[in-house]
Amino acid sequence: MNERREEHACRPMLPEAPLLQPWQIRAGQADAVVSAFEAHFEVNAATENQAARFMAGVDRQSHVGSRQHTVPKFVLERWAGKSLQVQTYSRIEEQFRTRNILDLAITDFYTFIDLDGNKDSSMESLLDVGVERPAATALRRLLDDPISAPASQQAVDVAVLAQFAAFQVVRTARHRRESELHAEWYAKTMAHGRVSDDELREISVVPHQNDSIRMMGDAALKLMALFACRPVALLLLDRPRLLIGDDPVLVNPGPEEATHHADCFLTDAQISARDAHERKRQGRRKRRNRGRVVHFSTTVPRGLGVGLEVVLPVSPRAALLWGPLQDTLHVGGTVHEQLDAVESERFAVKANDATCAQALDWVVSTPTDDAFHKRTIPPAGPLTKVCDGVNAASIAVNGVPRRLRPARLWQDLS
Repeated sequence: MNERREEHACRPMLPEAPLLQPWQIRAGQADAVVSAFEAHFEVNAATENQAARFMAGVDRQSHVGSRQHTVPKFVLERWAGKSLQVQTYSRIEEQFRTRNILDLAITDFYTFIDLDGNKDSSMESLLDVGVERPAATALRRLLDDPISAPASQQAVDVAVLAQFAAFQVVRTARHRRESELHAEWYAKTMAHGRVSDDELREISVVPHQNDSIRMMGDAALKLMALFACRPVALLLLDRPRLLIGDDPVLVNPGPEEATHHADCFLTDAQISARDAHERKRQGRRKRRNRGRVVHFSTTVPRGLGVGLEVVLPVSPRAALLWGPLQDTLHVGGTVHEQLDAVESERFAVKANDATCAQALDWVVSTPTDDAFHKRTIPPAGPLTKVCDGVNAASIAVNGVPRRLRPARLWQDLS
């Protein structure tokens, strides 16, 4: 799970809490929140039976071969309106153009191979029925009729939106591509010493699509806690100003803090020299080399557990904002906050800049946004970073990937 990997991989063993940095304190709180949430919502026999009954009624081939959205159609419709047309910019193709939102999908993105070797699209059905439809209803209430919902319904909607946001983090093309790069690093690290670095640099390692889909549910459950335990507000801007990208959940990490481990700043030669010195000092005592602490991080803010705020644009003039993490579930409803022109401009600039920098490929604006084609959008860059010296495994991660889009079932990668 990428969001937690950075939080744990570089945390040194410190003796007393007062020495902890603020992000480390927040990381410890996040761990406790996730553990409590998982214990509270532990799957029991009744839940498993309900899930089994639902799956028994699902046509597992109904969406095979279909175009599947990584950002749901009901969200993109808020930017398109009845025409279904939006302005887009592709960071991969470096091109502005007008597209139909139906084209902003990937064929068989959630389709996997079942135990009999057949294509199975039941994950698309689960996302549709269990995640998207409830979220679409909750958002419609928030955006179109925010006052009439009773308190009990508002509490349900908060939980529904927390689940929707959690899945929105893990279901994107960028998230999958980052996971692929992590798997490539691991495979090349395991092959180091048996295969030359020159050969490894020419090899692309691609995990099976099933692996990514298998991780989605478990990861989303953990991340749901990090949304459900934050107060949530609906920010309404003075006019349509917001963009949305194919990786739309934005994290405000707070002030820059040192999250690297001391090993991050050492070369391979320095690590080897340290190990040799320790072996010499240990003499006859046989101990394993300390090796290197490997630090993974993404090139965009990801720490949902340590982030101060989380933002999800839901229309050109509205965004959900989750505030600081609490120790318990948020039991209130969604606060509505109307921003004036100055506040709207300030918020939109920050959110749009983050959206453009974070998108793997496309960024979307409304058909009537005359300034969109004048916007400077940064080129695609490395998706993730690893502090692991200089070798074939780290080079595969730290540069701009030769392939930015994730692998697909039918794709020839030879």
